[in-house]
Amino acid sequence: MSATHPPVPLADALRGAPGVLEDLDRWLREDLGRGDVTSVLTVPAGLRVLGQVLVKSPGVLAGLPVMEAVLRRLDPELEWEPRAEDGREIAAGHLPFEAARMRGEARAILAGERLALNLAQRLSGIATAARRAGSRATSKNASPRVRSTWRSSAESSIRILLAVFKRTLDPSCSGTDAIPPTGVA
Repeated sequence: MSATHPPVPLADALRGAPGVLEDLDRWLREDLGRGDVTSVLTVPAGLRVLGQVLVKSPGVLAGLPVMEAVLRRLDPELEWEPRAEDGREIAAGHLPFEAARMRGEARAILAGERLALNLAQRLSGIATAARRAGSRATSKNASPRVRSTWRSSAESSIRILLAVFKRTLDPSCSGTDAIPPTGVA
């Protein structure tokens, strides 16, 4: 599989989310209980398969690193190829849209797909709602007070996102060292 987009190392993508891997493990235990009985009975052990993550509704893509993390908890040898980046707007005219490809152990993919998809759907829904709210708040029809408040919140969010990206590029940056001063973009 050849990557369309350079993959972000999973550790970098989840660095700012302490405890998330433990949460994923707990959610997988809750979801699977004693295991995926159907897959054990119907899928040969060790069978490796190709899979796709298809987006079927318009909106903002979010949660690919989390999907990868879920599936890697069950198959550390998973090959994961993102075909788009989180934050990409997927228009109705581009559906279905292939967000990622994978190759891995069939039982592991089947066992983790429900949690992976649920998390990605929830994160994409939040990202889509946030983008729509931002568009409304910054439109020329919004009151000046709403535009000003949204702009100030957006600037703070951008500063935090820049810190995350800077830390991804330079792991020696940590804490507030990575956050640019106000007015610097």
